[in-house]
Amino acid sequence: RGEALDHRDPSDDAGREDLLSVREAAELLAVHIETIRRLARTGALPAIKVGRAWRFRRADLLQRNRAVLPTPASAPSVLVVDDEPSVRRVVRRMVERQGYRAREATDGAQGLMEVARERPDVVLLDLVMPVLDGPEFLRQVRPLHPDLPVIIITGYPDSQQMNRASELGPLMLLHKPIDPDHLTRALRWVLDPRETQWKP
Repeated sequence: RGEALDHRDPSDDAGREDLLSVREAAELLAVHIETIRRLARTGALPAIKVGRAWRFRRADLLQRNRAVLPTPASAPSVLVVDDEPSVRRVVRRMVERQGYRAREATDGAQGLMEVARERPDVVLLDLVMPVLDGPEFLRQVRPLHPDLPVIIITGYPDSQQMNRASELGPLMLLHKPIDPDHLTRALRWVLDPRETQWKP
């Protein structure tokens, strides 16, 4: 009675363990799974084709994670309107990691100029800002773009500004500090027609 011999090189298993699926790569980089597939197809993200599936080396992904992932010009556009530079940077990075294009505005007045220059697909809007606050931005932008999706990002959900904003059309609300998972789901709900309901 003989025993079957395993002729595999142990290093092969180690290599396989280091290869991630599309879903695992998306989770590691905190981006949408379709973004990973698109980057793999275009060669923007190092990938290996195993049969009909893409596989990714963890080391390659971690190296790429240190830089902002490339975003195609056809990706949806998100305008971040907030007077706090640190908030804008953090939110912009979250947005870009989801595969969307992101632009910034320091207040409502600059936000209006950005909308006039190129209408975004969604606006992430702070409420309390100098020069032109969130409600006033909405009051001026709604007549021109009544169907423009707006997601309020604020640390003052019960403020007078929020009451004023709520009177100017349907809005979504995210609390500061922003939960990345909540932001991801909010953007998908607004931008992805396959999403059927909002679950904060």
